[in-house]
Order: sequence, then C-alpha cells, then structure tokens
Amino acid sequence: MVAFGATGKRLTRGAQATLEVAVVLAARYRNVRVASGEFTLSPSPGLEWSLKQLFFKDPIFAGEVISTIEEAEKIRAVLPPGFVPEDIVVVTDQWHSRSAKRIWEWVWRDVKPNIHIVAVPSSATIDAESPMGLGRRHWTWALINVLRDKFLECFPERGIPWMKKLRLRQPVAH
Repeated sequence: MVAFGATGKRLTRGAQATLEVAVVLAARYRNVRVASGEFTLSPSPGLEWSLKQLFFKDPIFAGEVISTIEEAEKIRAVLPPGFVPEDIVVVTDQWHSRSAKRIWEWVWRDVKPNIHIVAVPSSATIDAESPMGLGRRHWTWALINVLRDKFLECFPERGIPWMKKLRLRQPVAH
C-alpha cells in the first residue's frame, strides 16, 4: 500500500483508507506479502509504519520514502534476492492510481509482473492535517496527479528518470 503519512497523532485519512483495503485483500488472499514504506516527512516518525504493521503477518518495511517512485524502488530492493512476484497489487487512491501504475510498471519493467491497482475514493484520502501539502485539498491532489500522469504518458521512458533527477516530490505542509 502506498505511504500517505501520519499526522502528529494518527494515520492520515489516505493511510487509513488504504490500510483498510489492504487488510481485506490480505485476508482474502492467503499467500500475499504486504509491503509498504513510511512517508519520510511525517511529523511523527515511525507512527505510520508502527500502526500499519499491527494488521499483517510479517509485513515488509521498505523504510522512509519521499515519493511513489522511491517507495516502489525500495520495496523491490528489500524483497528476497531473486524473488519475482507474478502479481503486485498497489493500494492507493483514484487520482494517484494511473501514475502509480506507470511507476510500478517502470520499476519492474525487466521482469514484467502483473501490476494491479486497487483504488480507494480520492475523497477518502483528503486530510487537512496531512503532511503532504497537496493532499490537503481535492483540487490540488487532483491537479498534481493528472499533471504527473500526463507527463509520464508523454515521456514513458524518460519521465521517471527525469523526475528522480529533478527530485520532484510532494511538498511538505507545515
């Protein structure tokens, strides 16, 4: 599930919504491995992962992440050597789903597992206390995700490396 961060005292609405869906999926599919990162710039470091891991058997922690690109890469890096999943299910929200799929496909492009997206309603992720500044309002979250998806659509091979080089990421809310 995609890291949406934590406020000072709780998971953000996005982290909570994707966690709830991931719990249902993990119960339905017994041979699943759950992996996630934790948003680097949350005001309570460690809170997001400490709460998420309570719900899964042997979850895989990818560490702190600042972007979807970094999260996908770190999750791949912490998997056992030689492990190639047939299917990867990414739990995120509707606005983020298209670019998240492109990113995960790019990270795994050499072995091409089936990338599936399960999206919660974006309205369930908007949180006025989110450490992700663009995730605090519907219109900013929608706009940035549409722009990122169109950028990646226009530059399918170079878009993600450019985003990494330019360190394009979520601005932090104070």
